[in-house]
Amino acid sequence: MLETLLHQQMKQQGSIRLDHFINQALYHEKYGYYRTRIPVGKENDFITSPEICSVFGELIGLFLLDYWQKCNCPSPIRLVELGPGSGTMMVDILKSFRLRPTIFHDLTVHLVELSQPLKESQQKKLQAYPFVTWHQHLDEISDGFQLIIANEFFDAFPIRQFRYDKMWTERFVTASETGFCFTEKPLTTPPVHFTPSSLTLVETSPATLEYVDHIACKIKKQGGLGLFIDYGAAQAPWVGDSLQAMKNHQYVDIFEDVGNADITHHVDFLTIQQQFSRHQLEATNLLSQRDFLLGLGIEQRLQQQEKHLSPEELTILKLAVSRLINPQLMGELFKVLIVTSSHIETIKSIK
Repeated sequence: MLETLLHQQMKQQGSIRLDHFINQALYHEKYGYYRTRIPVGKENDFITSPEICSVFGELIGLFLLDYWQKCNCPSPIRLVELGPGSGTMMVDILKSFRLRPTIFHDLTVHLVELSQPLKESQQKKLQAYPFVTWHQHLDEISDGFQLIIANEFFDAFPIRQFRYDKMWTERFVTASETGFCFTEKPLTTPPVHFTPSSLTLVETSPATLEYVDHIACKIKKQGGLGLFIDYGAAQAPWVGDSLQAMKNHQYVDIFEDVGNADITHHVDFLTIQQQFSRHQLEATNLLSQRDFLLGLGIEQRLQQQEKHLSPEELTILKLAVSRLINPQLMGELFKVLIVTSSHIETIKSIK
């Protein structure tokens, strides 16, 4: 149905810009990919770190708890998750918060979620916590000390793509006999502040930077921290084609089954860092997920679990932890950016 609507739109208006196409494919109010299903899980299209191992969310919970304590336990506390998936990570974070029960006196949890199916999944998992509320946008959340987390969030924001081959063009999407295909339109103004020496493709995400501005304003107002985990890098200039689609844990063409496959890209962390810095917030050097989790003591956590698990359970846990930190798996592909309103020892300890 979404493909039919897009074809009709293109017939009336001509080709549409790539970021507008992605936005429709993922977030169309009635037929968008994220609006109509639960995409995360072994039986669905992809799996995320919190679903692989509960230790992931538990360690993040301890990290946030430690940061709050070293900031002298400010209140009220707004624990915010952007794009919370099935709700698994928030469950694990709150489990760790029980180690310091006083935090619950002034804590409210806020989940920013557009998908009704995912919201229902989250509500089931978090029904034991009456202080959890759901929002369509970050700006709906009241002021307070902000602990904002996002795992695999920015990779699903729409991007624009520009190609340089002696002149700049921008990628658009148009209808074809078999579905959709790329077309290009010339630009009169360069999209970036450098001129490549050879054929180059550049990606930008204005929607990401606009959202970063909202996050920065929240943290800056009454203090707090932002923790962002995604696949990407911090490199300048940001070049190369990272656009990809996934269905049933397999990569597919982005024009295959539009609205029923996830479309993502690698995150340009350097530009995000720079955007946060413009708001006078401090951003850490980009960490690999491996270094972040090792710094939080994931190996020690594994050793602590050994005496409580059967040999079979321990094997499963070791395989899960390896998947999270192995450099050939998720350990180096995924990166971690931490943004704070003030520099404290918690951040130094894992740099």
